[in-house]
Amino acid sequence: MFDNNSLLKGMICLKKILSVIFVIITLVLTCFNVNAKSDVVRIHIRANSNSEGDQQVKLLVRDEINEFLAPLLVQAKTKSEAESIIKENIPRLEEIARSTAKCNVSVELKQEYFPEKTYNQRVYPEGEYTALIISIGSGQGRNWWCVAFPAMCYTTSKENKPQYKWFFVEFLERIGVL
Repeated sequence: MFDNNSLLKGMICLKKILSVIFVIITLVLTCFNVNAKSDVVRIHIRANSNSEGDQQVKLLVRDEINEFLAPLLVQAKTKSEAESIIKENIPRLEEIARSTAKCNVSVELKQEYFPEKTYNQRVYPEGEYTALIISIGSGQGRNWWCVAFPAMCYTTSKENKPQYKWFFVEFLERIGVL
């Protein structure tokens, strides 16, 4: 039915198609990684000190802030939408953090330098990121950080299960393909 020449041509054609698909996927993923800093809003909570009590307070603040932000930020489709949501809610975020920590806190959305970090097997290169910064008291203690947008670090208050997103699908949604 097929001669060896036809079979060889078909295999060469298949190899070319698979190579093109591989190159396209690699380019898309590379573009996504290059834009990682500009497409991300981080959240950074700094404890007052490294004492056990202050570290526990930091985690309580984290839980309360995440419970408030999660249902708001999972609806954001773009970084600018996430930034708007955070900016609109800074007074409420400050109130939540202050009432939970029972001390002075500062809450701001700003550009900040971060060292390279890995979260959920994804590397975030060092550099300037937009970040929601919450400093409890002096803010000199060990910190907790995560990615607020795209929403990677939240659990729902009803289910307590992590919400995972696949970066490739999310990227295609952002550029309007899906």
